[in-house]
Amino acid sequence: MIRRYGCYGGATVARTIPHYREAGLLPGRHLRSLDALHVAAALRRDADVMLSYDHRQLAAADAVGLRTLSV
Repeated sequence: MIRRYGCYGGATVARTIPHYREAGLLPGRHLRSLDALHVAAALRRDADVMLSYDHRQLAAADAVGLRTLSV
């Protein structure tokens, strides 16, 4: 994926209380908890793009201003 899209990912992010709070405030009625944590972590890391197969996760990422890409 790195070669195809020219992006680097897979960074490990230590989850903290603010991550959980931010994840709980994300839009998306049916957003799963781990998907919300991934979006919150991407926001905290100032990610350029959110890659996912999950349309709910991508919708939440888009709603908070992250560029999204479904592969």
